[in-house]
Amino acid sequence: MKRARLARLSSLRLDQSGSSAVEFAAVCIPLMFFLFGILEFGRAIWVEEALQNTVSKVSRCVGMKLANCATSGTYSSSLTASYAQTTAQSWGLTIPVANITTSASTSCPGMSGSTSYARVTITYPLTNVAAHLIPSLATKTVSAQACFPMAS
Repeated sequence: MKRARLARLSSLRLDQSGSSAVEFAAVCIPLMFFLFGILEFGRAIWVEEALQNTVSKVSRCVGMKLANCATSGTYSSSLTASYAQTTAQSWGLTIPVANITTSASTSCPGMSGSTSYARVTITYPLTNVAAHLIPSLATKTVSAQACFPMAS
């Protein structure tokens, strides 16, 4: 009886039929975290690029007093905010008006001289897909700023 029990335990110890599933489970979870981390990092870089492109276009529009940002050659903050939202929407980003700051005839950091500049700043709350798993990664605020010399 004791010998039969030992024989069964010995055969169970040598059985390797489920080892592949256990090894896959041990490797799969860290691999999935790694892959999702790469995707989230790429998405964050893409959002920063989209915001920088948007503020560059909008500051140029304000500086040149183009029709999208000005009424009869006069700066319009509502038209500028609407243009910024439309430009960001072309990248797939929805930005509330409260996150868009525009100003004309101001100075810009790092630029000297008596020239006035159009400055546009956009902040965007980048929500993380893994926020449900890791609450400290929930939201990161991404911002972009651009200046363009005002046309005479």
